[in-house]
Order: sequence, then C-alpha cells, then structure tokens
Amino acid sequence: MVWQNTTQVGVGVAISASGDIYVVANYAPAGNYIVEYPYQRQ
Repeated sequence: MVWQNTTQVGVGVAISASGDIYVVANYAPAGNYIVEYPYQRQ
C-alpha cells in the first residue's frame, strides 16, 4: 500500500555477508504521520 498522494517510489535491496536480505523503500512526498491516513477517509 502507498499513500494516496504518492508520486515517486524507490526500492533498494542488499544482501549481507551472512546472507541476510535487507529491503528498503522510500516514497515522495513523505507521509506516515500519526494524524494522516494512507487513504481518503469517508
């Protein structure tokens, strides 16, 4: 799920020497604030 106003998404993946997999994502404009919802409230 992404925020309703999201216009850009970036994702990166890295594998550590021990084989652990790390996935990160970033999106713009920023969101995920306590007072915001990722969708339009009815």
